[in-house]
Amino acid sequence: MSPLQYHAGDWGGSNPELGQFDLIIGSDVLYERQQPGQLAHFIDRHAAPGAEVIIVDPDRGNRAGFCREMAALGYGHDSQRAPQKMESGEAYKGCIVRLSRQRQRALAH
Repeated sequence: MSPLQYHAGDWGGSNPELGQFDLIIGSDVLYERQQPGQLAHFIDRHAAPGAEVIIVDPDRGNRAGFCREMAALGYGHDSQRAPQKMESGEAYKGCIVRLSRQRQRALAH
């Protein structure tokens, strides 16, 4: 099996070499107060028209701001509590957020 290919990017930069993607996955990326806007614009620049975006958020308090930013850019979302448990056996308190432009269109109808 070949290694998973990935690309790193600077959320605040334009990153033209990255191009656009059909799937964008982020985990634990909403940890600073200013980051929801930066991340939303980064994702919007690099999401292909039919892209699916999946963000796993450990519930640090910035998810609502991120979802508002994404909605302003034309993305709808749904979220669910992550069903996994931590190594200690405790329930993971985070959420899985799925975003796409198609979800926004579905919500409008």
